[in-house]
Amino acid sequence: DTDIEEETADRTSITPVSTATGASNGMTSVREYNRMMDMLVSLPLGDSPEERSTVRGYTWGGNVPNHVRPHLWRLLCGYIPSGPASFSRQQAELRRKREEYDSFVSKYYKITITDFIQPNTLQDLGTRSGRRGVGTNSKLVGASAGTMAMTTPMGTSTELMAISSDDRAILLQIALDLPRHSYALFHFSRTASALARCLFLWSRRYPAVGYVQGIDDIIAVFFFVFLEGAFNERNMRHRQHVREGAAEPGDGDGARASEHAWIPAKVVYSRDMSELGAAMEQLPADLFQAAEADTYFCGGFFLSWLQDNFVHGQPGILRSIGLMEALLKAVDFVLLDSILSNEIRLMDCCFQWVHCLLARELPLELLVLLWEKYMAIGNSEAVLDFHSYVCAALMMQLRQKIVGQSVDVIIHLLKDPLEKRARPPQGSRNKDVYDCAWLEGLISRASQLLREYPASSLT
Repeated sequence: DTDIEEETADRTSITPVSTATGASNGMTSVREYNRMMDMLVSLPLGDSPEERSTVRGYTWGGNVPNHVRPHLWRLLCGYIPSGPASFSRQQAELRRKREEYDSFVSKYYKITITDFIQPNTLQDLGTRSGRRGVGTNSKLVGASAGTMAMTTPMGTSTELMAISSDDRAILLQIALDLPRHSYALFHFSRTASALARCLFLWSRRYPAVGYVQGIDDIIAVFFFVFLEGAFNERNMRHRQHVREGAAEPGDGDGARASEHAWIPAKVVYSRDMSELGAAMEQLPADLFQAAEADTYFCGGFFLSWLQDNFVHGQPGILRSIGLMEALLKAVDFVLLDSILSNEIRLMDCCFQWVHCLLARELPLELLVLLWEKYMAIGNSEAVLDFHSYVCAALMMQLRQKIVGQSVDVIIHLLKDPLEKRARPPQGSRNKDVYDCAWLEGLISRASQLLREYPASSLT
């Protein structure tokens, strides 16, 4: 199951990721935006989340507003230098990195996925690729190098590009994976193409890993954040333009035009293709291209922490599951035994919890917050260890639903612990509320477990 279908709107209460400061209509003032950016620029990165007055400390202990989140993530991923670097230096580095990404795209393939994901095209590619099977950790290997028709990014023509069998296999797997997600972003041509480029180029950068299922779940989260940031920046540009005199004070028509021109940045989370498409038409090309480049570098940085989860043998997953099992054995043996005594291995039922860091188990709004905390930790080994504690804390929350239950019930629960994908009986609602407060409680419990049972005492 490679879906990350979030059917939470009808069943769970989800608090927004954060509330941007500003008017009641959701628009952040230019002054407030600039104030927050100035604050972030002045902060050093810090070495740990315990350090106050640092980027890491602010991220760990604060409620990050949506409109500064993209800049914060760039700092946490080492994409741009932190304080005392000046804002102008940060922007110069940002421009350099984005130009570097443009050169990557030019050097390799300018992928537009519109035609590529059509069923007939996939069937044809599958035939030409030797009808090899597609598994969770397999890469298709074609019979021979060849050419295939690809639409150019500008959509002006179709050109034949020589693509090796290995590259074709990667593109085919990406084209199979993206449409399995429910958000419009995965189906709209421009956004799906951007994701495909990021995934393909990352596979070229890390050939030892290549592209396997699950990597799309990771990269997509970063694309949501940076594309939302692009819409926020677009709105800031418009408001700045209005503030500088595009509309005279008291001009009702000008005020209405300003309101009409504002685009809710949350449109990136829409499942409505027409809604997303209408918004994308109003997003400047430079902001969209910047969001794609930022996704590639920052998402790639985060993925570099997880390489051991995707390489042959998956040693990262084995270590994380082992730590989780050792922790549960120490803190709640009855819970662990309720699972193991049914001849269920944690590797079988919690594999995805570790593989993609709960990307398929948590609502996207909460996943963003969780990973933000992980980035604040900063050390890859410490992050992966802490994730094992988060998973153990989640398992302990499910204790009453596990102890004494049958094999089928336990497996079903652990495959979908928050009932994201399960449809409730008609007329009923999920009584559990999964919001920011719930997530903070989960993180707090995991932190407590880490203090009481450090990893060094369990392994």
